[in-house]
Amino acid sequence: MRQRNSSKDLEMHVHGYMLLRRYYRQVGLLLISVLVIAIFMITSPQVFLSSRIYFTFMSTVPFVGIMALGLTLVLVSGEIDM
Repeated sequence: MRQRNSSKDLEMHVHGYMLLRRYYRQVGLLLISVLVIAIFMITSPQVFLSSRIYFTFMSTVPFVGIMALGLTLVLVSGEIDM
């Protein structure tokens, strides 16, 4: 009886560790992104603190994003081999 509980505890511990590791990886990427944007804003505030760059970004990126989604669906379905 004791062996079964320790096996289940170990499995829960490993699962919890994997979730924590995934969480740290995602938070790390977010922090690095924020750090890079902050560095750009500090080094070139006339560009990155103006609203013009963000409006330009929002008007050009959706087209590429929509094309990327379409290509992703084709690749995931296996229609194109790379």
